[in-house]
Amino acid sequence: MRVKDLKTSVNFYGNVLGLEQISNGGLGDHIKWFQLNNKVQLHLVESEEVVEKNKGVHSAFNTDDLSEFMGFLRTKNIPFENWKGEKNTITNRPDGIRQIYFQDPDGYWIEVNDSTV
Repeated sequence: MRVKDLKTSVNFYGNVLGLEQISNGGLGDHIKWFQLNNKVQLHLVESEEVVEKNKGVHSAFNTDDLSEFMGFLRTKNIPFENWKGEKNTITNRPDGIRQIYFQDPDGYWIEVNDSTV
């Protein structure tokens, strides 16, 4: 993912989403990597290139306690919304899963839901 300010993005993904930063394979200080639980990695690359953002193209994470996570976002002054864009509320999917959406410092969309998958 192209990010404008690597330090800000590293702080967000480490401290808001709780991702573990790992070695970037010696690729330089403008690239940082994070490890997710299932051996998937997130790569952040500092760049001035602007990438178009769209809620339909997002990363999705799950949590055991969505209400607690929403409270955490509120303490960090990170606004969230449902799929329709209604502020401070959730989307209830037909299968019973609850989800919210918010943006990282560069405007990339993130979904967090309470799925057990």
